[in-house]
This record gives sequence, C-alpha cells and structure tokens, in this order.
Amino acid sequence: MDTAQAVETAGSVGAPHGHEKTPLDSPREKGTLVLHRLRGHFRPVELEDLQVLRRNFPVWMRRDVQAALFAHFNERSDHQFVGCRLPPGNFEFCFQHLLEEGEGAAKVGPTVFSPSDHLDESDWLAPSGTTGKRGRTTAQPSLHRGLWLDHTEGVPYGVLLERNMRRWDTELRVEIAVPNDPIAIKFAIELLDTLTQAGRRAESLRGQVLQIVLSAERGPLNEGSVDFAPLELPRVDRENIVLDDQTLERFERNTIGFASHRDALQQLGFSSKKGVLLYGPPGTGKTLLANYLLSNLEGFTRLVLSANTIQYLPDAMALVREVGPSVVVLEDVDLIAEPGEKIPTGLDGLWNFLLNEMEGLASESTVLFLLTTNQLSSLESVLVARPGILDQAIEIDLPDHRERCRLLEHYSRNLAIAPELVEATSRRVGKVSAAFVKELVRRAAQVMLEEGGARLEESFLLKAHEDMVRPGKKVGVSLVGGSGIGFS
Repeated sequence: MDTAQAVETAGSVGAPHGHEKTPLDSPREKGTLVLHRLRGHFRPVELEDLQVLRRNFPVWMRRDVQAALFAHFNERSDHQFVGCRLPPGNFEFCFQHLLEEGEGAAKVGPTVFSPSDHLDESDWLAPSGTTGKRGRTTAQPSLHRGLWLDHTEGVPYGVLLERNMRRWDTELRVEIAVPNDPIAIKFAIELLDTLTQAGRRAESLRGQVLQIVLSAERGPLNEGSVDFAPLELPRVDRENIVLDDQTLERFERNTIGFASHRDALQQLGFSSKKGVLLYGPPGTGKTLLANYLLSNLEGFTRLVLSANTIQYLPDAMALVREVGPSVVVLEDVDLIAEPGEKIPTGLDGLWNFLLNEMEGLASESTVLFLLTTNQLSSLESVLVARPGILDQAIEIDLPDHRERCRLLEHYSRNLAIAPELVEATSRRVGKVSAAFVKELVRRAAQVMLEEGGARLEESFLLKAHEDMVRPGKKVGVSLVGGSGIGFS
C-alpha cells in the first residue's frame, strides 16, 4: 500500500487501555536503532543465537490474525511495542535484517496503519471490541508492520508482523524469535498455531455477503493479492420475484428449504452439499433470484463471483472451506465451461477445478453452489461427462402473459395505468424478458413526462416501444431482451 494513504500513529499497539508506554517522540527514543532494543530485551542471549519461527498467511486472513495477536498482548501488561522505520532500499522486515547496523539499520519510528480495510468510518472510529453500524464486532485498523517484545515464564521473546509485498503478490508474515530453549520454542509454536486458527476461522468475514477484490499493495509485477470485501446488495424479498409458482417453489425448495433442513439431513446421514443451476435467456431474472437467495440466508457466508472475478475461484474455495455454512454464486459459469479454444485466456481448467471442488468437499461441509448461465448448450456436454455433481437444473424462461401483466403492474406501481392497458400491452409485446418490460415502462414514463401526461397511456407505450426496437431492428430487440414480436 502507498504509505501516503496510510495513517501514522505513534504509540502502543495491542496495549490495554490505560497501559502507558514511553512516547516514541521523546528525546530518549529518537533515532534509537531497533537493534539496540533487541539487544536490551534478549540480554544475555546473543541475538545471533536466537531461534526464529516464521509463518506466512494469505492477505485475506490479516484482520483475524492481527486481532488474535492484539488479544494476546492485551492480556499481557508488561510487553513493549516498537514501531519501525525502515531504511531506503530493498529492506525486508524480518529478524535477520533487524540485526543490521550503520546506515542500513532499522530505527524506532511511527506505527503505520491502514484505516480503510473494508471498514465503515463508524467502524474505524469505534473502540476495538465494540459494535459498529454493521452490527458486528469491529476489528482494529490494519497494521503494516510492528514488533512486540515480551517474556513468557521469564524467557524473552519477540513477535514481528509485516504485510510483505513480494514480487508477485502480498502476504502477511509473522515471525517469533526465542532463545534456543525447548519451552520457549514450544510457546512460539503454540502462539503461531493460535494465530493460524484465528485466520482460518475468519470471523471478520464469516456470515457476510462477500465479493473478491485485489489488495491495495501493488508493484511492477504485483497486480494485487486476492482479498474479500463486503458486498452491499439491495434486499430482495419474495414479493419482488415475478415467476410462475411452480418454478419459484422448486427454486426455494432446492436452496432456502434445503439450507433450513441441512442439520436434520446430516443427522439422517445425507450430505449437506448441493449444486443448483439456473439457465435461460438473458434478462429473465436469474441474478434477481440469486440476490433473493443471498438476502434470505443470513448466517451463511455468501460469496459472489462474476465474470470479472471467476478467475479467482481457487482463492474463493480456500475461504469457503473454512467459513461454512456457505453459499457460492457463480454467474455466467459458461465462461469457464466452453470447450477448447473458446475459453478465455487464464480460465482454462477452472471448470474441472470447480467440479472437483464440488465433488471433493467433505460430506459434512454445508456449501450451496448456485450457478447461472445464458448458454445451456455450452454446459450440456461437460455436465453429462460428470453426472451427479449438480443436483438440480431449473429453467428460468421468458415470462408468459400472466407474468408479464404482473411485471407491468410491478414496474408501473408508482404510475397510473389502466388495468385493461396492462392486459393489452402484455398481449402485444409477446414473448419478451422481464428486462424488456422494465425498460419499456421506464421509457414510457419518460415519454409521459416529456409530453406532460398524468398517467401512462397507450400512445406513450407505443412510442417507447418504437424507440426501443425499430432503429436497430433485430440487434436492438436483442439488446433490450425482446424476441422480435413487439407491438402489432
């Protein structure tokens, strides 16, 4: 991350409220080498004789690993925290490099945080351990690097944390330095295990609707590492869905209903994994159904992969395996299932990876996969080759006359329109998508406003339709989700 975007704070990290530390800008501390602090802390042990245990974590674990580390030191009142200022050049923040002297030595300096880290401003301002406006316990802001010095049973140890930007990606690194003593080494291993367990539990992400983002740290060859951030979606309730009753009930039974009975099904010896495919023409409401599912499975960790992020499917599955129960929504899955040269560069092999993951997850894992496609023909051959992985395929077809009437009423709910005009309009437009109906009503409303009307009239709908489909002929019809029948 660009340090110009960071918040620099001098003081104690992970210290209990009221536990005072020597200010970093005091005369005694200015210009102090970190090396001198290490020597004083570990004396009489020679620094060259220390044992260093290292563990690396993916970027998306950083919030929970850091929170566990802060919690560890919040319970220990005698620790010291050292903010570090690195020398210019290629300096790696690790215990080995902290032993440097002269111009290449690290000095005590300000503590660098990142306040954003997918937290609302209210979460950033809220004291650690309180509840922000999302109703979840807030994390402390993300620390870029720091060094803790403490003792366990009289034995000194040090803990180093850094968000390390490597050549290709970024990771979180934790090192623990201890004397060559079996008890101290055992303590270090147990602390690293505690941090690992916290990272894998991913409490900061669990139970939310998430999207894939790339971390802010970039370099010439580093395009950013995969991270996860909350995805704000409008809530979709059942009354917002216009679909024939049989199809909607089948969808609910295979998703929301299945999820609500997952524990009982497991007790009966059945798997709580499920794969559901929604297929049909564009604009028929597959994404709306996905959002309906996401809105009604609170308590599940819900991850959405679109065409722009589906290439990061392996990273997504690494999270899903840790934070169940989970829902994974993969939109336009035909992008990774096309045979041969039709698969975009970088996506080849993802379809088999997905099927292997769906098949290989432990039977007790509660993961619901919802896949959508506009091109069922692209999937048929590959699905036949791996039968039994997808449990249900549901067609979301173009709406019939009754459904088109409901759509017209829904989209014109803030407008005045005669019931007989709703019926007539539905019959005239024929087999068109929900997206077509929505755009038709919007354009008719614009015509009404332009002509000073007070209610939707047939002439406004006719003019809107003409504007939608005539200039581009078949192309124009396809763009707005029509079948080309239109008004007679």
